[in-house]
Amino acid sequence: MVYRPLDVSAELDEVDLGIMARLQEDGRMSNAGIARSVGVSESTVKKRIDRLVERGIMRVLAVVDPISFGHGEHMMAGINVRPGTATDVGSALAKMPEVAFIAYFLGRYDIWMEVFTPDKDSLLDFLSERLEGMDDILNIETFSVLRTQKVEYYNWTLQEGRTPGTPHRR
Repeated sequence: MVYRPLDVSAELDEVDLGIMARLQEDGRMSNAGIARSVGVSESTVKKRIDRLVERGIMRVLAVVDPISFGHGEHMMAGINVRPGTATDVGSALAKMPEVAFIAYFLGRYDIWMEVFTPDKDSLLDFLSERLEGMDDILNIETFSVLRTQKVEYYNWTLQEGRTPGTPHRR
């Protein structure tokens, strides 16, 4: 899936924000439960959820922890590619089942990648056989993750008083 920035002209009201907040608290909350909490009808909740999903503002999904699922080797890598090939390389990497995250960077690396494999042998095969054959990759710097302290990009929550497109003020 390619992530696109939210259309900042998208108008989200308190009902939309309330629905999203309830689903972030409990993704299995029923539409009836959300409706009671937000103060609208169940059919309104269903329509709003459908619209939020359709517009790409929200996704409703189950998040599986790869480590708990037996993919104990967690690696991140900064990748440099031949000029003009970043999106082609990124698209090819994104199709690989081991790859959990791909982003394009400005700075030291062209692409940042996050990888999960079941064991060290699988990680070695991924690096030495799958990636080495990609001619447009010039350099890969790998980082083995020893332990993860916090993961918020799957659990990121709306900040009170903020709507999409409003700048963060400190």
